[in-house]
Amino acid sequence: MQFVDSDWLAAHLADGSAVAVDCRTPAEYTVGHIPGAVSGNPLGVSPTSNPEGEARFRAYVAEYMTGLGVTGGETLVFYANTNETVDARGLWTAEFAGYRNAALLVGGLRRWVEGGHPTEATPAVRTAVPYTPQWDEAAYANADDTATRVGSDDAVLLDVRSEGEYTGSSSGRYAGVNPRLGRVPRSVWMEWTELSNADGTYKSPEEIREILAARGVTPDKEVVTYCQGGGRAAHAYAALKSAGFGRVRHYVGSFGDYSRRSELPIATDE
Repeated sequence: MQFVDSDWLAAHLADGSAVAVDCRTPAEYTVGHIPGAVSGNPLGVSPTSNPEGEARFRAYVAEYMTGLGVTGGETLVFYANTNETVDARGLWTAEFAGYRNAALLVGGLRRWVEGGHPTEATPAVRTAVPYTPQWDEAAYANADDTATRVGSDDAVLLDVRSEGEYTGSSSGRYAGVNPRLGRVPRSVWMEWTELSNADGTYKSPEEIREILAARGVTPDKEVVTYCQGGGRAAHAYAALKSAGFGRVRHYVGSFGDYSRRSELPIATDE
């Protein structure tokens, strides 16, 4: 995974070697976007850990990549307003589908505009190119993958939700959404915002490694990131990859999926 800045993106949009992917909502896209950027919000389908749900999700990923209209030689550059969750989810989607030439735009659209680059409101039209995924299964986790790593000496389950969600005490946003509150047992907690600077950019690789090491999360271990619905966990996935963690899985269905598997254990704080 790589980061590119606004000047790099402008130059490579001009020569046709890059494709900008606006991961925000279609409504935000129509207000103003990077010239030529294709609208590609990656949150159309959330997988469930059963054969039907996973087949539906993989079909969606193939359709999403097809809609970007790439031939394979272009660098896909995903962006949002800043470096948030949805641009990271776009990056992960491309990597899971086997598209390796992908990056995040440092600072997102805000940094682009601050750098004096233009925006436009006219939608970009790209011809769909059929895309056949080469699935990177090592980047993907479902409920069973996650449950089998509980207590493993070689793996860390990284919960990047709020503290209340982690402890199971939260009665706010997800009460009534999740059938069970709490966390995957023996998970390590770190709120996803700790990996970002005040301006929305990612912290440096050195800072990210230091923050994670303090929690016992080190590059020699496999890390499975999860949140509620796969947004914040995608941000953490991108942060860990940028910091040199070689084995990172994104539990894309996250706790919203896990909590519905009544046979799987959940931990809470008393």
